[in-house]
Amino acid sequence: MKRTHLIVAIAAATAAHLAAAQNTCTIDGQQYQTAEPCPAPGTVGEELARRKLKKRAALDKAADCAARFKGYPPVNTAPWDGSLYAVKAHIRERLRDPDSFQAIRWTRLVKGCGTYTIGVRYRARNGFGGYTIEDAVATIHADGRVISLTPTR
Repeated sequence: MKRTHLIVAIAAATAAHLAAAQNTCTIDGQQYQTAEPCPAPGTVGEELARRKLKKRAALDKAADCAARFKGYPPVNTAPWDGSLYAVKAHIRERLRDPDSFQAIRWTRLVKGCGTYTIGVRYRARNGFGGYTIEDAVATIHADGRVISLTPTR
């Protein structure tokens, strides 16, 4: 009786070992580990594996992006006009007449991977005393610093 229990236990351990065995498969030049047999090229199984890889890569990227915001307070726009003080100050530093800055319209704040992006249309006095309208896109680091201000046109 004990011998049959031993044989059953060995068979169960062998089956568990075989089930846990990892196969290294390659799809589109990417290698991945799986407990299942590798799908044959050009089959539905290969397409399903390709979709799983894409989904796993997207989840990894989302987790990496979320980690870049850890430890920083959220960057919020002003509730009355959607402005961002850091961007206003950054633009004013670069104007010939900083007091002439008038924001016309702000786009919504878009959260990227470790950065935020916001657009602004503003009016300011030029060197001849006339007012010009400019559009710019600002990129803000997760800590609230303005990384870049790019004019659009």
